Amino acid sequence: CVRLYPVADLIRNPSDAANLCGRIQSQIAPMAWQKTGGVGSLFYFAPTDCLVVVQTEAVQDEVKELLEKTVRDRHNLDQ
Repeated sequence: CVRLYPVADLIRNPSDAANLCGRIQSQIAPMAWQKTGGVGSLFYFAPTDCLVVVQTEAVQDEVKELLEKTVRDRHNLDQ
């Protein structure tokens, strides 16, 4: 299952993208990602400010929840 997540609100510089990808891979099903022998992958696609995630439906749901929470937390800090 492939999903695209708009993350322009979360990415302010290239290191933000790397940090976000690392956070997702370490907090959500850590053994399900290619870097740990799993089949899932993710990357930041800068031209569209999207995170591209290839993963199971269950993991996708967790990624979506984490991103939504991160956006809420960021907006609360910015206010």
